[in-house]
Amino acid sequence: CKPNSNSLLRDNLEVFTRNLDCFRIAKNDTEFDEQVIKSIEDFIPYRNEASDVFRTLARYKATQESWEALHRFFEELLPYYFRPGNVTNGDIRDCDNFKFIIHELFLYAIANLLKYECFSGVAHLLRQYYYSAENASRGDDALVPFSEFRVQLKSLDYRNKRLNLNQLSLQASLLENRSRTLELPFKLLMQADFVLFLRDS
Repeated sequence: CKPNSNSLLRDNLEVFTRNLDCFRIAKNDTEFDEQVIKSIEDFIPYRNEASDVFRTLARYKATQESWEALHRFFEELLPYYFRPGNVTNGDIRDCDNFKFIIHELFLYAIANLLKYECFSGVAHLLRQYYYSAENASRGDDALVPFSEFRVQLKSLDYRNKRLNLNQLSLQASLLENRSRTLELPFKLLMQADFVLFLRDS
């Protein structure tokens, strides 16, 4: 890597994190699950850009500093799992689009690192805990494991029932369909998810 590559990486990830707020859903009369689907569809080009960054890091055997920057990136995405402090009403589904997006990003990071055998990067993301300011403010454990990125999405459960889709996991089906826009085969995402399951167990 070039001497300034880690600085560029940090800068790019920080811009990405700040701009994610543009995808916050403003509720309207449309079924909320439809708004979640539209939000995550609109995010696909940005997910593709992020996957390119993950792939580049993996291909060129990034440094420990790069893994720390990547860990910090996901840590700074955790606040999107909760409503902003200035929003006093809502329900558990309000941030489901962010929960899907961030879980998908984490899967793509792990899948790319595994593909290019960057096991040190995978180990760093799985061994290090992530600071959650929201948990700390509630008196819960401030440090959470990587499994925090994988949660059940109530809006997708509702959509599955509302449209009689009869999907065992609508979330998994969406991940598969969305993976067709990239060169990363879905089987690599499945492999990453299985590794995460084993590690979490």
